[in-house]
Amino acid sequence: MKKLTLLVFAILFISCSDDAMETISPEIVIDDVVDEGDDLSEEDVELLTINIQIEDGFLNGFDMGNVYLSNDLGEIIEEKEIVNNSTISIEIEKLPNVKYDLTIKKESTNYIDIDTFTNISSSDYLLKSKRFFQNSEDINVTMNNTGFPWEKINSGTGVLSLNAMNGGSAEWNTNLNLFQGTLYLVGLSPNEIQPRYLFAQDVLSGSNFEVDYLIIAFC
Repeated sequence: MKKLTLLVFAILFISCSDDAMETISPEIVIDDVVDEGDDLSEEDVELLTINIQIEDGFLNGFDMGNVYLSNDLGEIIEEKEIVNNSTISIEIEKLPNVKYDLTIKKESTNYIDIDTFTNISSSDYLLKSKRFFQNSEDINVTMNNTGFPWEKINSGTGVLSLNAMNGGSAEWNTNLNLFQGTLYLVGLSPNEIQPRYLFAQDVLSGSNFEVDYLIIAFC
């Protein structure tokens, strides 16, 4: 820091007269002071740390699976392969004001299942193996005119089958015990930019739904 410089000019005018003496006060001039200060210390980098435990049997019925960490622009930051009975660890420097999503994708020759969890935080997660459903409790949803490939967005448990024929279709099989009589399914067609959703209450065991994707409501 530069030292403060004080410059004082003292000028004294004395005029002699028979009656009085006149004094002019000194003028004080202060140089501009430049405070360079100390450099700000760098803020500690915030880390996003995710540990995902995968139960044995989680991929049963599927050929492969992947975990994707993406930002709110849809850019993939990290990609990890899912292996039964293993743990996936991801750690990145978290940018300010950026939200991160975690997507779980499982696929086989005829099936694809995608679940996305939005705005996640550092934590430990568990991917549980699929429960064995009783046929009497299963419900089935068939949606036509979905386009291909259609993407299931919400995290409802079940098996999703996609078909590219006749404008695309998606068939979802799940277990009613997991939803307590309420069905909620959200997905996005590749031909649209906004997802649509299907919502039903008081759903009975063994129910089958067939809907036209293009007439259900936008989210």
